[in-house]
Amino acid sequence: MIGLSLSLVARNQVTPLRLHEYLGDEGKAFSKGLLFPKAVKQFYSYHNFRPAWFEAGQESLRGELYDLLDAANRWGLNEKDYENRFEGSFQNLNGLDDSLRAEINLTDAALHFIHDVLYGNSSPYLAYDGLNYQPACMDIPLLLSTYLKAGKLNLLLQDVEPKRPEYINVKKKIIHTDSVIRQEDFREVIINSKVISVSNIPLVTKLYQLGILDSAGKKISDSGLKEKIRESQRLLGLLPDGLLRTNLLARLNVPLQTRLEELKQALNTVRW
Repeated sequence: MIGLSLSLVARNQVTPLRLHEYLGDEGKAFSKGLLFPKAVKQFYSYHNFRPAWFEAGQESLRGELYDLLDAANRWGLNEKDYENRFEGSFQNLNGLDDSLRAEINLTDAALHFIHDVLYGNSSPYLAYDGLNYQPACMDIPLLLSTYLKAGKLNLLLQDVEPKRPEYINVKKKIIHTDSVIRQEDFREVIINSKVISVSNIPLVTKLYQLGILDSAGKKISDSGLKEKIRESQRLLGLLPDGLLRTNLLARLNVPLQTRLEELKQALNTVRW
């Protein structure tokens, strides 16, 4: 978790003039490991060089962004990709340069996150690159500036994320799987018995973890459980004969964290 204080206040105020000057000094501003330096400059041009995160009264806005980045797993992304690049910038704001760097680093992280929601965080393994294809259909700096000016940062991602059914379905599975893993009582289970019965607790638990059962404690008949076995076979690409064969056991016993990473990669491919 990002875990940054929402009450951080720069000791020296970041103003449009100071920000404009800082962005023009590439030896100072752009030597700090930005991933999207051109996009950062473009954003502040659209934003009239007004600070986006470190003006007085912007604590709640920073909080909105921190919450989005903390939830990166639910977008099929990795929160460490964003927080590690700027978290250290907020530990000691001892002067104007620290405040300017924190402001710009946070914008870089926001632009990076929006980019990955739209286009994925890596090229698919089988991606065609004969034309050096780089998806860039949306002006992300303009999007971010527009939504910030309108006070609608919380709506940006849901407005622009893909709406294709396959994307929505995979994302729902990611949200469910991530929620299960984050539960305090979560533990990986191994199914050893091939008995299709509610008495086979590891089986029932795993089917819940995979989203095939909507509750681990819900009562279900053995015949109903067999139908859920067929559903799991279809989900995992096996013949849906309703039998708990060795090949199905092997796939059910794949750790849930591994399944989550597979789902993230699937969502990344759909985005591409």
